[in-house]
Amino acid sequence: MAEKVPTGLGVRLILVSAAIVALAALVVGAVVTKLSEDEVKARLRAEAAELARIVEEVAGASTAESDLSRVVLRNRLRRAGSAWVLDREGRVIAAPAAMGETQDLGGLEVELLAARKPLEALGERGQGNRLRLAEAVGDYEEGIGLATLFGEPRMVAFRVLRDRGWVVAVDEPYASSSSVAASLKKYVLLTCGVLGLSILLSTALSISFVIKPFYRERLDLLARVEAANRNLRKLHEVSVGMQRSLALEDRIRTILGAAHEVLGLDRIFLFLPNPERTVLECKGAFGNQDESPEEIRLPLGPGGGVIAQAFLQKRTYRVENARELPPDLRLQPPYDEIRALRSRSFIVIPMIVESDCVGVVAVDNQISKRPIPSEVIETVELFTSQAAVAIENARLYQQLKLYADELEVTDHLTQLFTFFHFKKLLQGEIDRARLAGTALGLLVVRIDNFAQYNERLGHKHGDDVLRRVAEIIRERSTPKDVIGRCFGSTFAVLMPGADAETARERAADLLAALEEESYPGEEALPEGRLRFAAGWGEYRRAEGANAEEFFAAVNERTKEAQA
Repeated sequence: MAEKVPTGLGVRLILVSAAIVALAALVVGAVVTKLSEDEVKARLRAEAAELARIVEEVAGASTAESDLSRVVLRNRLRRAGSAWVLDREGRVIAAPAAMGETQDLGGLEVELLAARKPLEALGERGQGNRLRLAEAVGDYEEGIGLATLFGEPRMVAFRVLRDRGWVVAVDEPYASSSSVAASLKKYVLLTCGVLGLSILLSTALSISFVIKPFYRERLDLLARVEAANRNLRKLHEVSVGMQRSLALEDRIRTILGAAHEVLGLDRIFLFLPNPERTVLECKGAFGNQDESPEEIRLPLGPGGGVIAQAFLQKRTYRVENARELPPDLRLQPPYDEIRALRSRSFIVIPMIVESDCVGVVAVDNQISKRPIPSEVIETVELFTSQAAVAIENARLYQQLKLYADELEVTDHLTQLFTFFHFKKLLQGEIDRARLAGTALGLLVVRIDNFAQYNERLGHKHGDDVLRRVAEIIRERSTPKDVIGRCFGSTFAVLMPGADAETARERAADLLAALEEESYPGEEALPEGRLRFAAGWGEYRRAEGANAEEFFAAVNERTKEAQA
């Protein structure tokens, strides 16, 4: 994504503002011009009406044309234009002397702009836009139009006195009539120009100080969101990768490598407590060029500094300047000599799973000297919590695997080998006997009426009997013998180097020892004692039997002995 605001954005905004200003100037100018012209027309018509009223009054009081001429002359002195009175024949009743001598007022034609007819003449056919002013007596009440007087266009307004058959007219030079509109139009255009420049200037300032900073902030926000999404995707990939292996060492390597790739930090250290939770041991480090991780060990106490305190207090420490740390958070001798832990600025984050701290992660940018942004710290904390769960799961897996391995090898009740492991050992001795050509004997012994004993005396006494039988078998065995509890009350003894006769003798000796022993509550049995049966045999290479087949054959002889 681009880092700067596109130049076209500002240009488009300025062009749009200029177009709006120009359109506003045209519209406002046209409206002002039209309103000004209408105002001039209305004023002239009002003057014509006022002059007609005065002429009517003067004519009613006096018949002298001189009086009318004086009225017309006074009207002319008050205005920029002229005034005159005509009859229907075109004869001048009253007019300024100079005007009556130089102008043919009786034949003056007017191009009508607006006129009003009497009510009875509304249905008659109009005479067009041009009108001989003297002929207005019969057809019009008033009107206004354009005419040529003194060689220049003038606006003429007239009023008809129908009773006298006169037309009272006033005029004004068209340039004078439009001067007001022109002045207003210039003023409006000037005002629009100033406003336009103000709008363009404000637009430019808005682009520089509002839009561009907002746009940059938006770009920065989008960049941070994209970076966060990339980190989340990587964290998800790391989480999936950590599930592929439950081995603690593999998970630690995956965590450190992913943290460096996702977070972009120079150095990352991962500390886990020892089983006694007295020491923090560095189990892995990325970017460290000093001591090996195995050499970095810190006490879980005051001497361990801020790393130990982060574990004990379950809190994150962001250190900007290690020299400003209080004494209780500094590494104490001899741990302050560890070169790998010398850093001016770093962050220590505890790894917490269900309120229990399982480790500590320490990160810094010692090589690049770059500051660690706040959003990276949040990602580190998120990553650390995920890593804590992964490490705790790996540790639990190791514990369960160890326990499962123990269960797979050792019977928890008698501490003898389990039948599963015994068969593995039996197969190994068979293979060895085949290659070496040595003898291999197997003895199987069982308690025939053990089920009855359990029913009468309970499983607790039954477990005690099984433990005692296992002890007697161990007492009667040699160091080379392999002893296992097969299932229920059946036991087996693998005797490397023993032939069939030796196996028989060992079986007889073991049976005698078992039967001589007294067991608690056995007198309650129908027979009054526990009954044992034994079978024995030597492995025959010619038969080629495997461990399962060899054991099954010897076990079958215990049933024959019972019968």
